Amino acid sequence: MSFRTRLIAIAMLFVIGIGFLTLVTETQLQSLADNNHRNQLHQHQHRQALDQIFWALNGTHEAINRFSRDPSLPGGEALLLQVHALRSQIERLMIHDGATEEHPQMAQMVARLAGDQRHLQNTVQLLVETLNDPSKRFPAMNLMATEMFPLRRDINMAIALAIGLGSLTDPQQWHIREQFYRLQHNWEQVVIATRKFIANRSGVFGSAGTSMEQDFSDQRQYTQQIEARLARLQQEDERGNLNLQQSASLEQLIEQVARFDAAFLETAEIYRSTNWRMDEPLMSSEVEPAMARLWETLLLIDEHLNEEAVEGMQEAQKVAERTSLFLWLFLAVAALVSLSFIWVYNAIIRRPMMHVVSALDAMASGAENLQIPRARTDETARLIHAFQLMRRQVIARQQRLQSILDNTTDGIITIDDQGSIEVFNQAAERLFGFRSAEVVGKNVSLLMPEPDRSQHDAYIKRYLDSGEARVIGSEFERMACRKNGSLFPVSIKIATLVLDDKQFFTAITADISERRELIERLKHLAERDPLTGLYNRRYFTEELGRAQQRVKRGGSPIALLFIDLDNFKYVNDTLGHPAGDQVLLDVTGIFKERARAGDLIARLGGDEFAILLYDVAESETLRVAEDFRKRIADYVLEADGYRIDIGCSIGQAFIDEARLDLLDPIKQADIACHLAKKGGKNRIHQFQPEDAQQSQALDFELGWANRIRQALQHDQFRLHLHPVLEVKSGRVHRYQVEARLEDGAGGEIGKEQYGKPAERFDLMADIDRWTLEQAAARLQALRRTEANTRFAIRLSAQTASQPDALERIRDILERHQLPASAILFEFLEEDVVQNIAKIKLLTVELNALGHTISVVGIGLSSLRFGYLRQLPVELIRIDKEVIGNLGKDNYSALLVKFIIDAGHAFYKNVGAEGADTDRAVEMLIGFKADCLQGAAAHPLPHVAEGSTAPQAGASNRGSAILHRK
Repeated sequence: MSFRTRLIAIAMLFVIGIGFLTLVTETQLQSLADNNHRNQLHQHQHRQALDQIFWALNGTHEAINRFSRDPSLPGGEALLLQVHALRSQIERLMIHDGATEEHPQMAQMVARLAGDQRHLQNTVQLLVETLNDPSKRFPAMNLMATEMFPLRRDINMAIALAIGLGSLTDPQQWHIREQFYRLQHNWEQVVIATRKFIANRSGVFGSAGTSMEQDFSDQRQYTQQIEARLARLQQEDERGNLNLQQSASLEQLIEQVARFDAAFLETAEIYRSTNWRMDEPLMSSEVEPAMARLWETLLLIDEHLNEEAVEGMQEAQKVAERTSLFLWLFLAVAALVSLSFIWVYNAIIRRPMMHVVSALDAMASGAENLQIPRARTDETARLIHAFQLMRRQVIARQQRLQSILDNTTDGIITIDDQGSIEVFNQAAERLFGFRSAEVVGKNVSLLMPEPDRSQHDAYIKRYLDSGEARVIGSEFERMACRKNGSLFPVSIKIATLVLDDKQFFTAITADISERRELIERLKHLAERDPLTGLYNRRYFTEELGRAQQRVKRGGSPIALLFIDLDNFKYVNDTLGHPAGDQVLLDVTGIFKERARAGDLIARLGGDEFAILLYDVAESETLRVAEDFRKRIADYVLEADGYRIDIGCSIGQAFIDEARLDLLDPIKQADIACHLAKKGGKNRIHQFQPEDAQQSQALDFELGWANRIRQALQHDQFRLHLHPVLEVKSGRVHRYQVEARLEDGAGGEIGKEQYGKPAERFDLMADIDRWTLEQAAARLQALRRTEANTRFAIRLSAQTASQPDALERIRDILERHQLPASAILFEFLEEDVVQNIAKIKLLTVELNALGHTISVVGIGLSSLRFGYLRQLPVELIRIDKEVIGNLGKDNYSALLVKFIIDAGHAFYKNVGAEGADTDRAVEMLIGFKADCLQGAAAHPLPHVAEGSTAPQAGASNRGSAILHRK
């Protein structure tokens, strides 16, 4: 029932006055109700859209943080999609804000929000491009790749040429070669110091500033040593003591060292600057401000909506006050109205409205459980309904803000100027193990260990008294204390704020235990051999250099033992690589058991170990070495019914002040070990000055290396193509590519002769690159007349170890417009076993591009196929030495059949190389081999005529073997 009807029923005599009062009151209340309803609808629509934007922006913020920690191409695309989704939510808000004339300020803020989103999208796009492009992320990378790395290789080559082409009979040349050897050692120190300087920019080994300055100082010192040694060699050259190659190498070294030094100084300037990497400045100066502006605009819109709600409540209060005024004026005129009229008025009108006003005041004071009376009229019911809706909106806003605070990943703690905790969010609860109720009101020092706990209040007092901000506004690290008493490292950012003239401090905390553990793991991986856990060659070389410097400064002498296992290759060939790995682990245990705590043990590679003995007398070194030899000699490997004595040969070098000017200690010990093996193995040889002549044997391989480098420079390799036949079709399935070296007399040299020196001096990757480049050009020409021609190209483990191997391969194939199906990539089985992780990564990437992967050289040591299942291998090929025995004994036939059957069981195609006899071809076809290669494996005559077969390296003899089968 309306208020007007009730007044007419109570006082008919005042119908005109009451009617006028009712009309005025109803008009005011109806206008208020309509306005409230319209505003509530406006608020509701905007609140829904605003909530979606809040969550979308929160998700965008998290996506940016995830991508900045772990950048990847899919992560960047997902981030851009997230930013685009944020744009869709803002467009939805713009649709709801169509009445720009009625709400011009709101429309202006929404337009600003859309502009902020576009700015954020542009900055995020730039961030994604920067993080996905290493050259943009690290400005110095191009300089290092285009200047420093090629110069380092050329300098090594120039020194090697000068040493390798020196006379071994001319006494004067011994002095010159010694100078070049020392120059080579100084250059290795410069390279090591340069690498450490660059690596330390990330703070891997401590403070980036301190470590980099020390490395920079070391690099400059070693560079000065090189310049001094080049000057002395230049004087020797002026005296005519250098041969033509040495003089040319010297001139090249002077120019290249200067260029390398200039490139290093330019690189150092970049790495010393704050812009050594561009993603962090981009995040701090562009992305984070753009995000902050978006949050600021959203909060302004939210605040504006709240102000509109408050204005509505204020308007309601004004209307209520005006209505009350009208009622009191009428009561002044109608003083004689009956007490019933007064009671009705108070009960129906005034009391409910005053309750609403009181509720508004109580709500403004922070009260939660508000008592609202039951409405007796439609008008008051709508007013109370509007109030309840407004109250729910305010509570929802508080809950949203609290949800954001509770769901942030960082712990947020707010304390007052007395150190008492005011705010302790859920992330802080998870971080410290305390519930919020347990710590609020208590001193924040309970989260700190000593001595910070005792000194914390003094820190606050000093800041409040002096205003000196030592940690406020910056990030620092401290140890924190959990509820259970355990300590853990945290990063802390502190900001200050003033509310109601009272100082507060807000700390944002994050657990950095995983970050510290990651740094330690990276350091361990950089210094340790992954199989044995011993120090690797890199760390050992650096430590040996430091030890030599200490000896040079008058420190105690040191001894170096170079240990080479005698029968390790037999173990690998007989029992396979897993047994070889077990031998290495057992030998490592023997070394650790015998060595002193202060001695350094390292695995230099393969079955080569080195032990550095500190503070040892020369007379004691032979006894220690003999003890090591006996322990290895007593070790016997028992596996699969075999009993194998391992044994070892030990080369010993002693370094004191008197012998610092001899050959490099590692080369001394290597020569001594070589002589020990040459003398019959399982023995010890101590390096003597006259043993230096034995370095000629080692220099033989260096001569091979120089020869290979010259062949690469002067295009002295030749490409040979060997047809590979598919048994099922009898056709040439593909051509295997081989690079042969010209011998200078019209002949050619295969990889079996130049392969080991190339591997030892890291030249196989260059040979692979030459082979792939030439093969791609040849294949492009062949496919113009025969579109189905395919090549098989073998890649070495050195190529797989290069970080840019995939990009190089893809670039070559794209330049020659070759599809992935045209190239099959082969890997030697021995390389796969020894480098499974790196080759696995490259083969997976090549296979993803569409290339077929093959493992070749399968033999007696490869009877365990488990590792092949880790690779996307589609073809395995049996080694030609195994195939060569087919037809000679039953054992070879059983072995080949077993390998083929086992290969098929793993869903692989199985091929064979070395099918040089008709009998071998017949047996392989009977064993169901899939493809063959060799002198007796030829296509049918009509098939050969229909194919475009290259002439180089292929025989023209026919064979009817495939035809008969």
